[in-house]
Amino acid sequence: MAVQLRPTELQFHLNLGEVYATAGLREKALDKLDSALERFGQDARLKQARGRIEKRRSPVLPILGREHFLNRKLGKLRHRTMKRLEKNSH
Repeated sequence: MAVQLRPTELQFHLNLGEVYATAGLREKALDKLDSALERFGQDARLKQARGRIEKRRSPVLPILGREHFLNRKLGKLRHRTMKRLEKNSH
């Protein structure tokens, strides 16, 4: 209700994402935080909250470390591709 009454209040979006995550509604929490990121831009608090909720996929190249530049670049490409595919399927 608070988000509906004051949609420009970032803290309300953070709170709602946390409530959804605590209730076990992980996807709903991620959706709420993603829409808040679109509304408010790349706010550090939103990105941090999303990172706490998000399950990380395994590295694209498991033989290399998660922080290796190839895994980072390929992981970002995989993420963008999956987002586009998800968007196109709806």
